[in-house]
Amino acid sequence: MLKTSRQRQKPLRDRLYSRIIRPDDPDECWQWTGHTNGGYGKIRRGGNGPERKKILTITRAIWELEIGPIPDGLYVLHKCDNPPCCNPKHLFLGSMADNMADRNKKGRQARGEKTGLSKLTEQQAREIIAATTERNRDLARKYNISDSRICMIRSGKAWKHLITDSTVLNKAPQNRGEAAPLSKLADEQVLAIRAAPDKKLMEIAEEFNISKSNVWLIRHGKTWKHLL
Repeated sequence: MLKTSRQRQKPLRDRLYSRIIRPDDPDECWQWTGHTNGGYGKIRRGGNGPERKKILTITRAIWELEIGPIPDGLYVLHKCDNPPCCNPKHLFLGSMADNMADRNKKGRQARGEKTGLSKLTEQQAREIIAATTERNRDLARKYNISDSRICMIRSGKAWKHLITDSTVLNKAPQNRGEAAPLSKLADEQVLAIRAAPDKKLMEIAEEFNISKSNVWLIRHGKTWKHLL
């Protein structure tokens, strides 16, 4: 009787070790030469069980074969910083938090233009940070991104690795009132608005070319608080 492809498939251990280069020195990295994704080796579990089509990381497969079962919620992490390595001596178990901390410690997190989703180059982000006198709206139009993204870059919530001085992020004085890049009013105009409590919102809005909601916010001290 002819055997099916599933019956002819080699055991996981044989398939795994046939694609690993093991140096004579047992303490050196074992290099995986098979399929990878993002630098990390992958292999199908195989066999006849319900999880035969499941894709395993090479490190997980090696751990299960050489050391034992992996408790739920734990991951196989590298002691070395070599993704294709699968030497059991270079592996350890840890939580997702451990994995993230280890990644950050080794500087493997993608930042800035290396993320693949960034619309800016590092040079452009530096130009935005340095353009302290330009309005958010003008910079957004110049670099074809949103006003909110400009604000995040300037405040250090995005591209924060480009701002090394913590005082820039945490202690820099904020421009208020007419000194703010997006302000449509001068301090004197705000004081004039507050000095006319009986005027209708619509009249003031038309006079100063702002919205009725902005007039209301000014009158009630929700904005321009430094002039109260």
